[in-house]
Amino acid sequence: MWIIFFTVDYIRAKNQKLPIFCSKLFGLFSYQDGGTVEYIGLGYKVISFKALLDEGMYPGWEGNLFLETKYICPIYTTYREAFIDVISNPPNKER
Repeated sequence: MWIIFFTVDYIRAKNQKLPIFCSKLFGLFSYQDGGTVEYIGLGYKVISFKALLDEGMYPGWEGNLFLETKYICPIYTTYREAFIDVISNPPNKER
């Protein structure tokens, strides 16, 4: 069952859609950075980033000051670790 839940949410996150089998847990994991929310699943979480970036602070993000993306990771990943991973891979950069 877990494999189905994870696979569905993984595919949805990769397609920039919100997860189906995760919970916001009453908004406990909401951040005041523009609207970022963590969705908790069974052993994983999806972070829906909506953040305003300071101009010139993040190389590769020039002209794109609003970060909006979905990121799936292990449940023990901190917000800071996920943010650094997303920022270090700008959308115009080859992965």
